[in-house]
Parts: sequence; C-alpha cells; structure tokens
Amino acid sequence: MSGVPHGTPVLSLDGLPGTVGVGVAVGDRLKNYSAVEVVVTNTLPIPPERQFDKLTCLSIAPLISRAIREVFEDGSVTSLFDGQA
Repeated sequence: MSGVPHGTPVLSLDGLPGTVGVGVAVGDRLKNYSAVEVVVTNTLPIPPERQFDKLTCLSIAPLISRAIREVFEDGSVTSLFDGQA
C-alpha cells in the first residue's frame, strides 16, 4: 500500500457489494479492534450512531468532480488512476 510505513499492519477491505448489513458488521468489529485508525470513504453515509473515535471518513467528492469534468471536457477518466488524482 502506498504511503504506509514498512512493517505497519494494514487491513484493506474492498468491494463490499453494497450490502449495508456487511458494512455495519465490519464497522462494529473494527470499533473494538486495536487499530490506531480506521479509514473509510463516504461512498455510503455512516450514521452518527455508527461512528467511533478511531474512524476517519474521507470524501470522494473531489474524485467524482474530477471524473465528471474529464468526461465533459473530453479528457481522460483513466488519468484519475495514475497516482496524480
């Protein structure tokens, strides 16, 4: 994983198929996990009662905004995934 110091334990969950039940179950387990920080995106809203101190929620708005701009300006959406987004 880019940007993670060598030797740092990382748990990466990707592609949860839009099932809120799965996300809630994972969130409940991570809340009690001894992680320093849990980082998620706001692809799906996280209700206040499901948030916890170690949770950091990153906005996907800049990525969506740039993708829309690239489409309407005949640019490249692929350029979003070259590490420069």
